[in-house]
Amino acid sequence: MPQSAESLHPYYMLSALCLGSCADARTAVTEAAVSAQRQNTDLFGQLLRICQTRASDKAVPPEKCDFPEDSPLRSVLKLNFGGRRDIGILLTDLPQADSADAMGLTADELSRRTEKALRQFTFLNGGVSADQDSLRAALSALPWSAEEITAIETGLIAANAQAAAAKVSVPEITKIIPPKKKKTASVPLWAFLTMTGIVLLLIAALIFLAFSRGSNVQPPPEIEKEAAQKAIAHEYLSLDDAQSAALAALPAEAVNPLCTNTKLKLDMRPVIYEITILCDRGVQYIVILDGKTGDVTSCTDQQTTNVLRIEGWINKETMRAQALKQANLTDAVFLKEKRGSDSGRGYYKYEMLGADNRIYTVQMDAISGKLLKYSVEDVITDKSSNYITPSQAQKQAIIRVGDLTANAVIFTKTKLDGSVYMVGFTLDDGTQYTIEVNAVTGSANIVDVRPVSADSSGMIGMLRARDIALERANLLGYGGVRMTKAKIDRENSAFVYELEFETEEYEYEVTLNTETGEITEYRATVIKE
Repeated sequence: MPQSAESLHPYYMLSALCLGSCADARTAVTEAAVSAQRQNTDLFGQLLRICQTRASDKAVPPEKCDFPEDSPLRSVLKLNFGGRRDIGILLTDLPQADSADAMGLTADELSRRTEKALRQFTFLNGGVSADQDSLRAALSALPWSAEEITAIETGLIAANAQAAAAKVSVPEITKIIPPKKKKTASVPLWAFLTMTGIVLLLIAALIFLAFSRGSNVQPPPEIEKEAAQKAIAHEYLSLDDAQSAALAALPAEAVNPLCTNTKLKLDMRPVIYEITILCDRGVQYIVILDGKTGDVTSCTDQQTTNVLRIEGWINKETMRAQALKQANLTDAVFLKEKRGSDSGRGYYKYEMLGADNRIYTVQMDAISGKLLKYSVEDVITDKSSNYITPSQAQKQAIIRVGDLTANAVIFTKTKLDGSVYMVGFTLDDGTQYTIEVNAVTGSANIVDVRPVSADSSGMIGMLRARDIALERANLLGYGGVRMTKAKIDRENSAFVYELEFETEEYEYEVTLNTETGEITEYRATVIKE
């Protein structure tokens, strides 16, 4: 155990990265050192418990950080607590074996966690890998004041003195206490039987709660079974055929591909399959193909920290049959097949369209096949069968503004509200429109227009800014991107482009200089299901 404040510096560096604050780190390491000295316990374990209690599990907001403004450590603070901790252990050169023991891990497990944190760091920083030497130098340079060293050493001296005093022997004083007379009390038979009955009822209730909590998900009632058992004939590719076509489209360097999410999107025109394929080396591919012909329209790759090990899992063919059984279906259109992990527990998730025009959602444990979640919802089709499609609504919206094409605008919203589409889009000069489109007739009315007050003559244009942002996220050309924000705003007396977009798994926020296109802010966060 370190005996001086100087030897505590690596622990201070670690806690600073965990908490994102030098002041909080000095307090944490002081308390951990004194507590460990008094209790004769492990310092590293004490420090981790304090940091985990006080740190946010999410990224550290810039306003809560007191690191220097130009410190490269601010990039590490985009990670969650576990990532910051694991990279902190790496940068402080703390003994890996001791660190692993304190965390209840093997050295190999800690090494894998560190590699995962470094991959996440690279992803959140737009593909730029961590420069460990620069980060280590910046971490060592964080202020470690003489006053704090004195305070810690004073605390350690006091802790040592208290421990020494506790070891001084004191005379043993004994006193003979005569035994007390035992008292007895009689309990009526009816009271005894009543109490016994209450105890048995409580035990039965606890057993019932335990079983109901373990399997509180029930399949649909039998009354729905007759309507749901009708066979469904459809013209779309099967899950196997779609996945095979997607796998065939991967480049040769894709190693150990695994289809983790397959979605049939009936609301798209034409109907498409969107398939996520996870490979080794932290690479993930998104493949878009025609839902009927299987023709691949796009195949894009991106870095990911997702890891999925399926050893011991029930095979997907068995799970599909089990999903139908759980929903009381004999046939269905599979809209989604997902393999994932939640808190270390593998699962399969299915969405199925039954003949009764309802969507059944079933989630099952990947190893035992146990039903974890179940839901069913109606699909509105009768009312909307005559509605125009979202792409037709977008076309009507831009025609209402002028002689524009879909390639000349950035759509940020297309939402059906009752029998009306609300369509939002931004022009290249930054002007924003919100258009109301009748879902039956296609007639359009301008609801809101927000022109840009800035002179846009020297700007690169919103469309170019979008392409730069997508390229930074490695999504340029990928058809599964949904733009949610595209506007010009003022920041620090200068105009910037603010863009927000998302895929099925990530949300992105990017800010760019309007004249140079330089990215000044970039953030990517995982969408939790």
